[in-house]
Amino acid sequence: MFFKKTFKFFFLAIIFFIFACSLYLDKTNLNKTNLSKTNKTACKQPAKINKFQTPASPPITPTISPPAVLSKRKSAAVPGRQTYSIMTAHRSPNFTKAIIDPEDVKVGQRQTMTVYVSDDKASITEVIAEIETDNGIFKQPLTFKSGTNRDGVWEGSWIVKDTHDTTYVTVFKAKNTVGESGEARISWTDPGCSCTGQACTVSTTCTVSGVDGADGGTLTISGGGITVASAATLIAGALVVSGGYLVKNDDSGIVNILSTNTICMTDADSDNYPANTTQIANCTSGRRRYLMTSITSTDCYDVLTGVNIGCDGTTKDKGACAYPGQDEWFTVNRGDSSFDYNCDTSETKEFNNMGNNDCCCDGNCVFTGSTGWDSQVVGSPPACGVQTNYVDGSGCHMTGGDDPTCTGSPTPLKYQECH
Repeated sequence: MFFKKTFKFFFLAIIFFIFACSLYLDKTNLNKTNLSKTNKTACKQPAKINKFQTPASPPITPTISPPAVLSKRKSAAVPGRQTYSIMTAHRSPNFTKAIIDPEDVKVGQRQTMTVYVSDDKASITEVIAEIETDNGIFKQPLTFKSGTNRDGVWEGSWIVKDTHDTTYVTVFKAKNTVGESGEARISWTDPGCSCTGQACTVSTTCTVSGVDGADGGTLTISGGGITVASAATLIAGALVVSGGYLVKNDDSGIVNILSTNTICMTDADSDNYPANTTQIANCTSGRRRYLMTSITSTDCYDVLTGVNIGCDGTTKDKGACAYPGQDEWFTVNRGDSSFDYNCDTSETKEFNNMGNNDCCCDGNCVFTGSTGWDSQVVGSPPACGVQTNYVDGSGCHMTGGDDPTCTGSPTPLKYQECH
């Protein structure tokens, strides 16, 4: 009997133990589930920021600037005189502008190169142009023209040779007194067949891309070759081929050989410098090409103003006095308020010195000052065309009767001349 009661009690204890364990495990799993849910919810909530803390700054995206433009370079040259503004990273020496006249040069023509160079550290001692040709690099020294040795204009020229219809590169290099150097690069070409007069002889290979040929005369091909590009026109009064070839790229090119053929260019003021490099076949207006001093150096002011002035040893319209290379000086503007008569894109003053009208009596009344604009009247050289007092050294004389003194008379008036 006792055994049955003991067994029954033990059996009930085991059942209770199993039931208790089951409840404990269920509760544990529930807590884990709730904890997981709580963690997931917490991940979605924004972090709290203490009011005494500075919020973290947002990430900074770095800005990458493009590299500085160091020079001007093109795939092909532009006809005539070209001016370039050169942007460079700050350096010493520093090129700011270049003028190539003309850029599209032909064999045998003169090309003038003008560059503006500055240096905020030291004096500039040397500027050269290194020009690529068929036979290598040609080095042309440039000479100081105006300004100062730390901010000046340098210029040089050369006769073009050994080139063909390819784009070349000219590198301008400058050095200063502390051994630093700077450079700028531009491109140039010598297209066309180098025809300028009434007759023309071609002994090299060339390509006609616009209008070209002989202006009413004979076109002779002697050992060279002419290719007429699409939509281009080659004309002449007569054609002689003694060696070489003449071909067209396609049927849109024109070859016109006729005794009355002429070529003209626009030259409104008849100063023998064209307004542009465009050649016109069989023109009814304009000026014959063979009369031009240059067909590539274009006129910077091709206008008839109706006002005559003296220049080039005669009297003619002001507009005709303005052309590339004009070396005379003028007291009146060319017609558009500009005094740039020589087409270098600047107004250059002829008289830039300041003077003083000092006199001294040492037995004789003599001039001991310096010639130039009277510093007692103006503080700096006047603008182009302006009239003011100028010390010429001729104003010293004795005054005072019985007690003479050596004095300078009022200085004469003079106009500032420019080109």
